[in-house]
Amino acid sequence: MNGRRSFRLPPQLATLVAVLTTPGPPAEDGLMGWPTNAEVAAALNKVAGGAVPRHRLPKLIKLRTAFDDAGENSLLIQTNCKRGVRVAVRG
Repeated sequence: MNGRRSFRLPPQLATLVAVLTTPGPPAEDGLMGWPTNAEVAAALNKVAGGAVPRHRLPKLIKLRTAFDDAGENSLLIQTNCKRGVRVAVRG
């Protein structure tokens, strides 16, 4: 651990964080890459065995509120309409 306290997320959001923090090619700023909504939806469907259409993905991005409620920096959850969504951490 990095000295930060842990916090619980609802299962759906925990799965989303796991998908978003899966190692992949880093972005040009050295942080995690930007998977598209379609890629995130496909990964969620593979992990959860469900059918999450990519157009419903933004409704799942309640992570900012969950991070905020836990006293974490909600700006770590980044979205970009052209690039996708990511957790702003080093890959």
